Amino acid sequence: MYEYYFPVLANKMKLITEGIFSQPELPPLDIFKELVQKFTDLLNGIYYLRDFIPLNLFMLDNSRLNKVLEKLVNDLKNFVINYFITLNQVENRRICDEFEDMSLHAGERPKETPEVVALQNYLTHCREERMYQLTSEIKQVAQRVIFLLTHALLDQEDINLNSRLFLWPKELEKVLDLSGARLAVVRENLETSLRERRVKFEQYLMTEKKKMDHFRTREIREMLSLDDLREKVDTVDGLMKILEDCSREAKEINANENLLQIDQSFFPSLNEMIEKMGPIEKLWHTAYKFDTCHEVWYFGPFKDLDADVIRNAVEEMYHAISVLLKELTGSPQAKRVAEQIRMKVEKFKVYLPILESICRQGLCDRHWKQISEELGQEVNPDVHNSLSQMVEIDIVKIQQRLEEISNAAGKEYELNIQLVNMQEEWTDVMFVCVPYRDSDMYILSSVDEIQTLLDDHILKAQAMRGSPYIAALGTKANNWEDKLISMQDIIDTWLQVQATWMYLEPIFSSEDILRQMPTEGRHFKAVDRVFRKIMKHTTADAHVIQATDYPELLNTLRKAYTDLEEIQKGLNMYLEKKRLFFARFFFLSNDELLEILSETKDPLRVQPHLKKCFEGIHSLQFDQQMEIVAITSAEQEVIPCVRKVNPNLANVSRIRQSTT
Repeated sequence: MYEYYFPVLANKMKLITEGIFSQPELPPLDIFKELVQKFTDLLNGIYYLRDFIPLNLFMLDNSRLNKVLEKLVNDLKNFVINYFITLNQVENRRICDEFEDMSLHAGERPKETPEVVALQNYLTHCREERMYQLTSEIKQVAQRVIFLLTHALLDQEDINLNSRLFLWPKELEKVLDLSGARLAVVRENLETSLRERRVKFEQYLMTEKKKMDHFRTREIREMLSLDDLREKVDTVDGLMKILEDCSREAKEINANENLLQIDQSFFPSLNEMIEKMGPIEKLWHTAYKFDTCHEVWYFGPFKDLDADVIRNAVEEMYHAISVLLKELTGSPQAKRVAEQIRMKVEKFKVYLPILESICRQGLCDRHWKQISEELGQEVNPDVHNSLSQMVEIDIVKIQQRLEEISNAAGKEYELNIQLVNMQEEWTDVMFVCVPYRDSDMYILSSVDEIQTLLDDHILKAQAMRGSPYIAALGTKANNWEDKLISMQDIIDTWLQVQATWMYLEPIFSSEDILRQMPTEGRHFKAVDRVFRKIMKHTTADAHVIQATDYPELLNTLRKAYTDLEEIQKGLNMYLEKKRLFFARFFFLSNDELLEILSETKDPLRVQPHLKKCFEGIHSLQFDQQMEIVAITSAEQEVIPCVRKVNPNLANVSRIRQSTT
């Protein structure tokens, strides 16, 4: 009897229901209708189940089980129905809100053309697309409402919401019709207003065209002052401002015509005015610019002028006027002005070489004296400080010699700048000093970059010396070249001294070596004091220029290097004597032999070198008193000594001799 309800009791029915709702896309409503009908049938069957069943001596009480079954099925049924009640509320509110938004937007009352056209397009979109989509969604809502009315009791709020939804399409149709009619009237008014605006604009264009034609063609005086040109520029700027406003107005009219789908208007008179006024604007601006600049270039102090910039500006204006002469063929008056300007520019161009010569950087009193001698009268740039004054004293007649003197001054100036730049480049160049071992002594680190810079600057200095204009710099260039070569020699010698010093310093730090080589030891200490003094000076100020200015530095380093070479020769002679006295020392290098000789009180120093001096001996064995007790081979064979040997280092030479 209860086998039919096992899926409910075992929660299988609940899992099936949850599985349906967990799908990515909700199944059709018919599936849920069947599911709810299944739950209804189950409930009807449970209602017919008996609560008490007699079993001979017993009465079976099924009432609690029946109630549990009823609750489980009711919960599943209510879960499905409540889901669709909530879904219906959410969807109905969303659709109603969208209808509300469309109604509010359609009820707007725009006045400008873009807004009117935009609202008309919106109404069309609502009628042809959005209303169709929402009607389809309302049909789905209707299916859900029928389903809910069949299986559930809806409260008054849900009923009102459903009713509101089903009434919205007809209400919106009325709103759209009313808004469309109102917009049609507004659009017609806008079209009428636009036509009137276009007519007024065309009349305005004709008026302005007459003004501009008059400005272009009226008679102009032969000579115009700077104030007259300023007035012309102001007038033409005002006319060009009118043309800009007209162009903006034409674009706005065309834009509104495009929005209202009216045939585009053309304004040929506007295009004609823009085409004809363009050259006129350029003409008067060029004329005013040249006259303004001419006042500065010709009458102003030439020391403040840049001749290259002026030449470029003049060439640019001359080219502009040449182009304008071709464009102004239909405007005789304007063309005559352009010809006058071109003549002015051509006249000024004649003086450009003079201006370039007197503006040359590097001109000094010596050059002005030469110019005065060539001209036959004194030329003082503080008195004759403008191009006009130079022309008045007829400097043009020595133009060729003026250019030669000026070019020479420029070349001399360039050489001086090169020299100054090289000197400034050394301002922050410094030696890198690093500590020597664990002492407070410093030595030079890598100087590759300094030497590379030196080589480069020496080549530049030698190239400068080959210039025919170098004499103007006096001894500065030669002194700088000598300084560079001196620094190169100093650094080369310095590195030689440092390398030799670093080799000898550990050797003559040994008291045993000093005892055996007293003369060389004294000489090395003298060199050591000098070298340490130089390094102390360099560490205090590591700038290369300052460090190499140490008094008599090059001679001091050369003498130190000569002394170190003599010391090294004495050291080599000393080592040769030791090898002759004990021939097996010939098997050792100088460094290995020095290691032994520098610590004669430590017999263990000889251990690493035994295998080189004696073929079969690898090492010696010492006892606690540091006496030799045995000899060990490389194969670890041990030969005990017949008697202990005390390596008395005071008689080391005698002991070595007795072993040969």
